[in-house]
Amino acid sequence: MKPSGILRVRDLYSVLTQNESISASNTLTQPSNHRLVSKNMREKREERKLVVLNSKRGNLRLVKKSTKRRRNRPTFGGGERNCVKKAGGERTCVKKLMQTAENEGATASLSGGEQVAGQGEIYTRRAKSLKEKVRTMIENVSDQPLDQLELIDTLQRLGLAYHFVIEIEKIIEKVYINKNNVTWKKENLYALSLEFRLLRQHGYNVPQEVFNSFIDGKMGNFKVCFCEDTKAMLSLHEASYYGLEGESIMEEAWQFTTKHLKNLESTYMDSNLAMEVKHALELPLHWRALRIEARWFIDIYERRKDMNEILLEFAKLDFNIVQGIYQQELKDLSSWWKRCGLGETLSFARDRLVASFLWGMGTAFEPQFGYCRSIITKSFVLITVIDDVYDVYGTLKNLKLFTVLLIAILFLLSQVSNTLDLLLYHKEQAAESEYTSQSNAFPPPNLKVKVMIKP
Repeated sequence: MKPSGILRVRDLYSVLTQNESISASNTLTQPSNHRLVSKNMREKREERKLVVLNSKRGNLRLVKKSTKRRRNRPTFGGGERNCVKKAGGERTCVKKLMQTAENEGATASLSGGEQVAGQGEIYTRRAKSLKEKVRTMIENVSDQPLDQLELIDTLQRLGLAYHFVIEIEKIIEKVYINKNNVTWKKENLYALSLEFRLLRQHGYNVPQEVFNSFIDGKMGNFKVCFCEDTKAMLSLHEASYYGLEGESIMEEAWQFTTKHLKNLESTYMDSNLAMEVKHALELPLHWRALRIEARWFIDIYERRKDMNEILLEFAKLDFNIVQGIYQQELKDLSSWWKRCGLGETLSFARDRLVASFLWGMGTAFEPQFGYCRSIITKSFVLITVIDDVYDVYGTLKNLKLFTVLLIAILFLLSQVSNTLDLLLYHKEQAAESEYTSQSNAFPPPNLKVKVMIKP
């Protein structure tokens, strides 16, 4: 955000609104003398124009009259115009100025006044400091499994878990080893559902029968007494999406929670919890893109009573830093797309560069996987172009020839790949024999190359 620019516009807005109020008071106090009132209003308007024209503190200016478009000057609606043409017009135009300045500044940061770009080193150092504090927080978390699982869940939903993969795996493994200790979750459906979801998410085999104690033996359904516990219903609903095919208990859990969460939507509950319920019913956490989910959850977490300021600050800072990396990658991909010239040559094809990049970001959001995102984006863009060639542009005859050409290229590539595989294999065998004959020892493991030769 640009605080100096916003202050300039607000100063201008205060001047105009103050003069407007004076004009309104003159109109009310002298209703009988219409000509005098009109003259005073015209004088006030001229004073306002002079105030605006003489304000040279910033790059946001209003012009009395303009018939030419000048460069490097902000415009409204495609050109400059007289923003003081009628009473009340000043406020409308200044509000647009304020909204423009605020929107330009707000897109850079979650915290409302910070810009990662230009101060990268400062934010990087701050992020490293916060990262160590969070690491200490994880190491010093209480021995209660529920506290540990809630911290892991919060880190994941804030988009911070990739910083602490080793620490999280250690906690998850410890919880799995001690899973038979049911004293802390015996009557706590929320805790059991959270444990079930996180353990299955990290690849541990947890049977669905752990929920048997919460099922009515006669009816085979979950006990109705848990319906009023919104947190438990929400946690069980998210856990149900980790069920495997043929698991009847998890299917029943999904039907049970979906029905009662929809009923709870119409009742009074905490606003944050209501937003989480609506969010979960729209799309479960298991199906969402993690980075987009992190952006939504940061706002929710900020309004929680048990919010941790260190986690919140680190989440905002990390989101902005990673977003800056995404923006730079998107710039590079845009340059690549322009150099290709496909958008101009094949004008009928869709320009899906940003959408394709979002696919790559959803697949691998971690900042170190920029090359992976680049390959996914380029592949999706080219696939989209080929799809449009088939659907929009090509005739049946031309498309048949084009298909034959693609098959021939793929066959040629497979033959070249086989040749290279054989060459690499024989080269490795020769290097191994030479190494063995010279050193009279077995070659190191990293010298061996495993090659798969296609028939």
